[in-house]
Amino acid sequence: ESARDDCWYDFSACVSVKAGAICEVRCKEPYVAEPETALCPADNYDPSRPPDWTPPACTLPPGSQCPLPAKIPEGYKFSGGQFKCSGNYRGQVVVRCIPNEDCSPTVALDGCLPLVAC
Repeated sequence: ESARDDCWYDFSACVSVKAGAICEVRCKEPYVAEPETALCPADNYDPSRPPDWTPPACTLPPGSQCPLPAKIPEGYKFSGGQFKCSGNYRGQVVVRCIPNEDCSPTVALDGCLPLVAC
């Protein structure tokens, strides 16, 4: 479980799952996706072991806008309704909508790298 899992996923149905039992992991609002099944192995002997699970593919609902970050990171610009690499940065911009420090959705940017000498 990562630091942001508590923002994305609702594990409430998976508290104290009995050995051999399953539960559902859902997305927390405002994110949506089909729930995924988590399983406590039938031979589990470790009370601190979390169930085995696959994260749901949580995203914002269709038509929702992910808020822009308060500050556009160095190496990026927002132009014509899309992000691009700026200045001495090159690459393919990857835009994701992820939870920020207070779990609110925000745009996260990746892919632009500074030009460097060979």
